[in-house]
Amino acid sequence: MAGVAPHRRPLARARRWDGIVPIGSGEHLTPEGLAAYLALDGEQAREGWDVVVHHRPGVPPGEYADAGATWLVRSVFPAVDGWEEELDDLVRSAPER
Repeated sequence: MAGVAPHRRPLARARRWDGIVPIGSGEHLTPEGLAAYLALDGEQAREGWDVVVHHRPGVPPGEYADAGATWLVRSVFPAVDGWEEELDDLVRSAPER
């Protein structure tokens, strides 16, 4: 389930399924914002419950894991000029650790 952070209702709905992909912008999707968002409904992460987040450049992946993320996605926005080159660079680069 996708849900716009920091809204609580999408998070509650996602708890009934296999996980959530928080979407939005700003501080809500930093590792600190993610941890705060996941704590909104007072439940802890369940076994097998996935949290998929988009990686922000320069943020160590471990910070997302510590915040509750189980999947980290790197992507480009295809409506911006130069996105093909950006995608090529992304594919050729090593994963961040």
